[in-house]
Amino acid sequence: MLKIINGRIFDPEQELEGEVRDIWIQGDKIISPPQKEPEELEVLDAGGLMVMAGAIDIHTHVAGPLVNRARMLWPGQLPSASEVGHLYTLMGYTTIMEAAVFPFLAKQVHEEFNYIPFLNRGAYILVGEGRLFHEFLEEKKLKDYMAWTLSAAGGYGLKLVNPGKPPEFSFSLSQKAREIIQCLLEVNSQLGLPHSLHLHCNNMSQPGNMRITEETVKVANGCPLHLAHGQFHCYEGESWGDVSSGAQAMANLLARNPHLTMDVGQVSFGPALTMSADASLQGRLRKKRRSKWARLGVEGEMEAGLIPIKYAPRNRINTMQWAIGLELFLLAENPGQLFLTTDHPNAGFFTAYPEIIKLLMSREYRREVFSRVNKKGLASTSLEYLDREYSPGEVAMITRSGPARALGLESKGHLKVGADADLSLYGCRQGRLDFSRAVHVIKGGEVVVRDGELARELPGTTLLVHPDYDVVGLEKSLKDMASYQVEDHYLQQKEVVECR
Repeated sequence: MLKIINGRIFDPEQELEGEVRDIWIQGDKIISPPQKEPEELEVLDAGGLMVMAGAIDIHTHVAGPLVNRARMLWPGQLPSASEVGHLYTLMGYTTIMEAAVFPFLAKQVHEEFNYIPFLNRGAYILVGEGRLFHEFLEEKKLKDYMAWTLSAAGGYGLKLVNPGKPPEFSFSLSQKAREIIQCLLEVNSQLGLPHSLHLHCNNMSQPGNMRITEETVKVANGCPLHLAHGQFHCYEGESWGDVSSGAQAMANLLARNPHLTMDVGQVSFGPALTMSADASLQGRLRKKRRSKWARLGVEGEMEAGLIPIKYAPRNRINTMQWAIGLELFLLAENPGQLFLTTDHPNAGFFTAYPEIIKLLMSREYRREVFSRVNKKGLASTSLEYLDREYSPGEVAMITRSGPARALGLESKGHLKVGADADLSLYGCRQGRLDFSRAVHVIKGGEVVVRDGELARELPGTTLLVHPDYDVVGLEKSLKDMASYQVEDHYLQQKEVVECR
């Protein structure tokens, strides 16, 4: 049994904002204080430390064939599977979600998951295109096919990219795109999946795309929906010459639609790598960058691209993108609706999270950074005029309680009795809370980081769902798909999350 004493607890689910309390842990769960202290008791003194639930990254790209192709394209820049586990854990993260898994290549993702220590991890399965998808859509059998796809690929949720796959930029959704979104929202609800449809909207990173984002939300018509990397989807203007921030419009959209959640996709200055199944975006970037790039096609059904880029603080557009992400956080009425991500490695590396949190918690630090960025880019946003500073509790909302609720992980993201014993403890540096490296991390009731250093290595656990489906009517179409299914030996350590 483990007892954590003298820690300052920050838990939005219990409305605790720095109260000093003890936490009791038995096995892998938080428990009520026992009537009598056991003889075998480890006491961890958290005096002067801030105690939170383990952090959750709801949208990242860390495993699978696309990531490995990126490692070949860009040697030495992306962390290996084991390094992913170490780096996230040292920052106090205990759960991550791989945001783009081709169903036909899921075996490699799960093979790599087995080499990521410590972390709970899950996979969003890419859907919305390919012959079988459209065949079952027309035959009104999409529900069973999506359930089979999730089970066969060892998935946690459904991911839709660029619905309808428009060949060129458009300010409106096609009828086909509307049909796909509506059908997948209905399927997601019928299957009772713990996470809502995870949607990468059309026209990513294009001037004026806020219009199509708003139209997409109207199509949802009140159904739960998660918008991926929202920063890239809230631009106003008609061209790159007059492009400006749509962060206020996005904040208003979230406030009007409590069924919406969003990960931000915050830009971090420095090197990055676009890695996306949004083939039209990758094609545009390739023409502009004229740099080395790679493309991945999957059985003639799906495709993705990879292009190394760099976000420069003196670049007008890059500065605007950086500022919009911060605006979204600082304008949010309910921080529990939007979550901290960099869409790793698309907008920057996940190791930038401590820097982003520092920017959110200190307007003084933001002003220091303003002197180093492009003035016109900054002026196209309202960031200079926002004085809000995030509290530790609000940081917990965008990194813990909010993502856990959006993912339907009822035992994570909080410190109530019965919660999973995944905790992060942080200290201060130069008078400021320091999220760059956790002092202690507890995973599944075990102390895995002690005094800022890895203390022991534990295997991670894959989170997945097994929704019910009816194979009648699917057998003929799926008879040749058996070789793509993820067998149990790929899932060395797993936890099946119940559908609602």
